[in-house]
Amino acid sequence: MEEEEDVPFVELSNNEIELCEDEQQSLYYFCGRTVREVKKRHKLCEIDVSTLSANTSLECENVAGLTYKKSYVDTTDRMRSPLLYPSEPIFQLLRKAETYFRTKEDDILCSKILLPQLVQYFSKSAQNITGVFPTCHDVVTKLLTTFFRS
Repeated sequence: MEEEEDVPFVELSNNEIELCEDEQQSLYYFCGRTVREVKKRHKLCEIDVSTLSANTSLECENVAGLTYKKSYVDTTDRMRSPLLYPSEPIFQLLRKAETYFRTKEDDILCSKILLPQLVQYFSKSAQNITGVFPTCHDVVTKLLTTFFRS
């Protein structure tokens, strides 16, 4: 198997796009859909599954409003909702991926930056957050690939 080159991405720290509340809620809903796809398509262990989904209904309460409204469930227990609520670390990772995608949209559309490069870059970024993302079944790569393909 051919090894991929390191990608010369520019860090976003000060240039990151701020998402308004509505955009964050829409992104959170989309992240839940992405998590559902990963869980459905890939065999994952309990550690992977628990990393993907929120542990409590309050974990991402500030951005989960749209997901809660779209669940059509008349209950105050969001954890019983048919829709998935991604965990805070997963949402933060995919939020960074989304803002990067928006800043580099032209390069991506012109194929100057390819999907494997995006996935590799953000997988490496996730590895820097030790103890948060499991490495046993490469769930972060699966999640990022699904996210960027959607």
